[in-house]
Amino acid sequence: MNWAITRTVSRRGASLLGPLVVEALLASWVVATTLSQHPNRGFDRLRPYDRSGVLLPNWRFFAPEPAIHDYRVLHRWVGKSGETSEWHESNEIGPRRLAQAVWFPERRTQKGISDACTEMIGAVHGSLDGLHDTVGYRLVRGHVEAHIRRTVAEAPDGFQFVVVADPGHDDDDEPNYLFASRFERWSCDG
Repeated sequence: MNWAITRTVSRRGASLLGPLVVEALLASWVVATTLSQHPNRGFDRLRPYDRSGVLLPNWRFFAPEPAIHDYRVLHRWVGKSGETSEWHESNEIGPRRLAQAVWFPERRTQKGISDACTEMIGAVHGSLDGLHDTVGYRLVRGHVEAHIRRTVAEAPDGFQFVVVADPGHDDDDEPNYLFASRFERWSCDG
């Protein structure tokens, strides 16, 4: 066989081999990424090999436990003269508007309160020891205190809040009162 022909064929094969390897690697990566998004954690076998979490991102299409209710936080305060107010809502969830499909920064606050309530309620199911030191409790307490500062003219002696699981638009279910805080003294700073 002629040496020039052999060298030309091997160059052509080598020039095709590079793009084929790159295409095979990219196709494998797309398949691995797609499979690792499945809600069943059995498809996460390759995830331990990606310690950075960059090569196989974790973008689940559905939440493992979808939310079936909204958390509502109610509060009341005790004035300087000892009178107790009615219960007021700390995180009003109003009706959605079409513009919120594009711009909805208030949703971050609602999501933060929901996550804090979830963390706090999870701690309540265990023991009440140390509950008042949890991040969830402190966030909800701070949210309620900030709301009272904005809405009440004179600083009260203190306040109390309640976390309620509200079924939302389902009028057949009654709200479920999950947790009532202790009486919180009003902080002087702020």
